[in-house]
Amino acid sequence: MGMNYQTIRLERPGEGYAVLTLARPEVRNAVSPQMIEELRDAIDALARDQGMRSVILRGDGATFCSGTDHTIYAERARSGQAFHLSREMQGVLDALWTAPCFAIAALDGDAVGGGLEVALACDYRIARPEARLGADQIELGLMPAWGGRTRLVRTVGRSRALELMLSGRLVAAGEAARYGLVDEIADDALARATQLAVAIAQHPAECVRAIEELVSLEESSSHSADLEREARRFAELWEGPSRRAFAERWRSTLDRRGRL
Repeated sequence: MGMNYQTIRLERPGEGYAVLTLARPEVRNAVSPQMIEELRDAIDALARDQGMRSVILRGDGATFCSGTDHTIYAERARSGQAFHLSREMQGVLDALWTAPCFAIAALDGDAVGGGLEVALACDYRIARPEARLGADQIELGLMPAWGGRTRLVRTVGRSRALELMLSGRLVAAGEAARYGLVDEIADDALARATQLAVAIAQHPAECVRAIEELVSLEESSSHSADLEREARRFAELWEGPSRRAFAERWRSTLDRRGRL
């Protein structure tokens, strides 16, 4: 690892697997520019580790991930910046998606908006019964911009993906499991994810990584062009009236809390 991480933790509690924790619980593990850089570095390190079979992705505290840190991004309204930020996070999640190790999302808390996009970049999702999932970006005058739109369609089908994105509603883990959005429900998602990671670690690393690599190549054949179109459309919405109205409401909320 080449960085001293401040927003994530990367631990290797056992042979052949790692635990990657989003560690900004004070803002529900919202994604900041620094977190993007640190995730890129950590995922690259895991991908290069020839003995790594699986990685567990989890959130510190009561939330898996709440998506974009709007406190940081609220003032960054130019479409060029929005496009750049979208492409950067797309690259990070694509690296996770194609990494030759089995990525398990342990959802001991909510995965909403960009947080759902992060979870969808994993190969397998285990959720607590109380966890909620949803693509609520439309409530902010936006749309998924980190590759989650494509992965949501692939995961739950066109009609259900559209319903979730256009309504912005949050679904409980049980409902999410019926759609295939969640693969397992467990009272302790991290414990179950660890059990699975340990089981996978018993198999030869070269076999696990070869299977992962080939499945990723098969699924990503036309993904890159679609991601660029997504980022460009997101950038247009970023300058639009609905997103600007949300930013004003966000700033007003912070003013009332005395945080600005």
